[in-house]
Amino acid sequence: VERPRPLLRYDAARKALADARSIDEVKEIHDKAEALRTYAKQANDRDMEVWASEIRLRAEKRMGELIPEEQEQGRLTKQGGDRKSKSPSTTLIRIKDLGITRDQSSRAQQLAKIPDKAVESYIAEAREKDLPISARAILKRQRQEARTQREVSEKEAAKKVRPRFKIHHCAIEKVSAKML
Repeated sequence: VERPRPLLRYDAARKALADARSIDEVKEIHDKAEALRTYAKQANDRDMEVWASEIRLRAEKRMGELIPEEQEQGRLTKQGGDRKSKSPSTTLIRIKDLGITRDQSSRAQQLAKIPDKAVESYIAEAREKDLPISARAILKRQRQEARTQREVSEKEAAKKVRPRFKIHHCAIEKVSAKML
């Protein structure tokens, strides 16, 4: 009996994520990838661990894309839910009912804001440097890049601003002497 090649399973998992239309489906893929990652780590199978980590990251990003969609379509509450209404016709699902914590939801939605190109770049770099692939790591990288970009912009803006007049050291000394 021939076993399916890992690349085929990887492609199937990516296709399943792309085809997923509900948070439940994505959560199931995420949970399976996490279980596989944990197993691979215990078995010292680095290739499988990286593969599962990548699928888990992609699942978190997809979940972050689906959360606002399902909220807009009225299938998911935007906050804690309607506790006052007794109407049985409006049965909105809460994030926590899906087994997703607020932190996971927040992280997933932050991931969803990262362009696909940046995610692909991060994954390629992590694979090349044999670094762990995780949502926290890519979010940290994005924050660092944003901070660096902001600092560069501030420096460029500071260079463009020229003072209208120059104050010489002797003028400062004269003014401070008069004040004393």
